[in-house]
Amino acid sequence: MQKRVGLLSVFFLLSSLQSAEFRAHGSKAIAMGGVGVATSKNTYAVYYNPALLAKTDDGFEMSIDIGAGVRDKGLMQHVDALNRYDVETTIDHISDNAPDEDGNNAKPNSQKDRDNITRIQNRLLKIKDDDEVIVTPSAGIYFRIDSFAFGVGADGVSVENIHVDKSRTAIITKVERNGNTYYAEYDQYVDRYIIHTTSDVYERESLEYAIDNNLTYVKSASIAVAEIPLSYGYGFHFNNIGELCIGGTVKFMQGTYIAERINLEDPEFTTDDKITSTTFGIDVGLAFSPQFAPNLTVGVVGKNLNSPEFKTDGKALQLEPMVRMGIAYEAYE
Repeated sequence: MQKRVGLLSVFFLLSSLQSAEFRAHGSKAIAMGGVGVATSKNTYAVYYNPALLAKTDDGFEMSIDIGAGVRDKGLMQHVDALNRYDVETTIDHISDNAPDEDGNNAKPNSQKDRDNITRIQNRLLKIKDDDEVIVTPSAGIYFRIDSFAFGVGADGVSVENIHVDKSRTAIITKVERNGNTYYAEYDQYVDRYIIHTTSDVYERESLEYAIDNNLTYVKSASIAVAEIPLSYGYGFHFNNIGELCIGGTVKFMQGTYIAERINLEDPEFTTDDKITSTTFGIDVGLAFSPQFAPNLTVGVVGKNLNSPEFKTDGKALQLEPMVRMGIAYEAYE
């Protein structure tokens, strides 16, 4: 089971990371729609376009950046519903009202609990593996000295979803009473129990068993990529043509992949895998400003051109190269 959990988590994580786009860093680039590839003539050139370092003023500069994004792809409606139905309390009530081993002395269940049981079962059957929440935190501190820049940054992606064992949604509870252990199967439509003296049906069909044994659970797969970039930009001036700047970044990169399961009743984390690996990445950028319009900049950058890879449970995670072009005209500098 643990290996299958890891492979499912990696699949969704890979699809989210490999298709990731440029993130917005710095207030100026954010305000301009993230087109920092042509405007970030500051420490954020490390991220957006190292060629722009050739257009910065001499001296020292430091920037600190913290951000996060959250995207819901259908999971939160299920989480909110299950919270309203109070899975743990509802199942506990059904278990507490179960009869003795001989089938006598059962207590009636409230209409609310009976309705919640039906809603819980229906909701669990609706959950799909690709109903997920994606969280994308980022942070960094960057320094610039003249046309050189360096720093420490981190970007992460965490994918959360609920794995449901849809063969185990029956309300069958394990009862330990008066020194005896038996299993009470509940039919909420007629408010009646069936007593089983062996665990076969309980282990094969019970929602309680699935939750207690992490067969139905919240799964989380995340990877954090920390990097130490070193960037440099240099400009060439051509008479009657303009200024062409080129720049490059070499990044030491460390990726940490973590796969976890979270119990639906008791929020305990079980770590299936934690894998750390290191590699390096290469970014290359160009920026051109024509002689007739020096405030106009055309920028092009290619990131992760060497397709750096990180280890995960299953296949390797490869960051695909990304290319972005931007044009900006700054009326005021």
